[in-house]
Parts: sequence; structure tokens; C-alpha cells
Amino acid sequence: MRPLRETMSLTGGVLLRNEAGNVHDAAFQAMAAIRLDITLR
Repeated sequence: MRPLRETMSLTGGVLLRNEAGNVHDAAFQAMAAIRLDITLR
């Protein structure tokens, strides 16, 4: 988590899946996500 301002923070992540959906020999899947949290006062 990275604070941007007093009321904002930014979080990111990456997910790698092997045999997605329990399918044998399925290709790897990669996903990335970014989340921005804003607190209103």
C-alpha cells in the first residue's frame, strides 16, 4: 500500500494461476489489479 495523500492510498497486485479452472494442461493465466481507496471526511 502506498499513501498518496492523507485521505488516499494505492494498492496493486498480480495473480498467476496454473491449470486454471482445474483443467489439466490449461494455459497459465495472469491478472493484475490496482485499487484506489479514498476516505471522505
